[in-house]
Amino acid sequence: MKPLLLTVFICLSFSLFSQNLKNISGSGGPDTFGYTWIDSDDPEGLVFSWIDITSSGTEITGLVDDGVVGPFDIGFEFPFYGQSKSQFWINSNGCLSFNGSLLPFANETIPTGTTATDFIAWFWDDLNPSNTNTKVYFETFEDTILVVQFEKYAQYLQQSYFIDAEVILYESGKIKVQYLSIDPEFLMESETIGLQSYDNLMGLLVANNFPYVHEQLALVFDIDGNSSVGLDDNFVENQKMIAYPNPVQTEVSFIFPTGKNDRTLVITDLLGRIVLSVITENHRGQLDLNLGQLSPGIYSATLKSQENEKIFGLKFVVSR
Repeated sequence: MKPLLLTVFICLSFSLFSQNLKNISGSGGPDTFGYTWIDSDDPEGLVFSWIDITSSGTEITGLVDDGVVGPFDIGFEFPFYGQSKSQFWINSNGCLSFNGSLLPFANETIPTGTTATDFIAWFWDDLNPSNTNTKVYFETFEDTILVVQFEKYAQYLQQSYFIDAEVILYESGKIKVQYLSIDPEFLMESETIGLQSYDNLMGLLVANNFPYVHEQLALVFDIDGNSSVGLDDNFVENQKMIAYPNPVQTEVSFIFPTGKNDRTLVITDLLGRIVLSVITENHRGQLDLNLGQLSPGIYSATLKSQENEKIFGLKFVVSR
């Protein structure tokens, strides 16, 4: 009987391992909204660069096992899955959330498909911040960057072993999660890491019940194509065409060099479907549009000649 059970255990373990191999690729996505992730193990990922705010940040108190505290001001309007967030909450079980709902101690995959929504899972597991060694701090820099630091964060069943991590939110919408130190005995294979939107069917999974995290790891979430979209700037320029503002709430101006002939601006969604097509006949070098009819997400704008040839192109984000 024992050999049979051992065989079943080995088969199940191998199956779970095979299913999670994709989680160690160093990058992934996009999800249905356009978010991607990349970590510092990837040659193209951002490097690990720890920001210590233990001596300058505001300490968050009132943390208990299976609890949530907040709200706390982000310090700027933070775009997350097309919604603007101004406050955050700390969920005890390894999540920074954008609502006051308590997340269960039993981690789920992402998208959850449940009532657990609107959060960043930096290490969703059965954690216990009521440990006397655990501290959480937050600080906003220049009204554009929020750092939330988790110091000596303990697991519920492992009160003597800790993880040090931090979540960094940027005004552009970029998210950076960093892991400084992890005790060797800290259980690493029972967690969920990723982004969960307000829609329980939309999210981006990095790891689920798999030992993905290691010390001095940096993990970055961003909108697909952000390096070319340039979301850190008010203006977005790509091959001489500009979209302003970007991200777009409702009104947007596309600015491009004037031409002698009429041209057509074509807007497509992530699936390549045309959602809007406008002739620039009366607009010449600038086209002002109301995009209130578009759902939040990432879009491509292409300026085409009368011969339907691409002249300029860029990506932009619609955010509500």
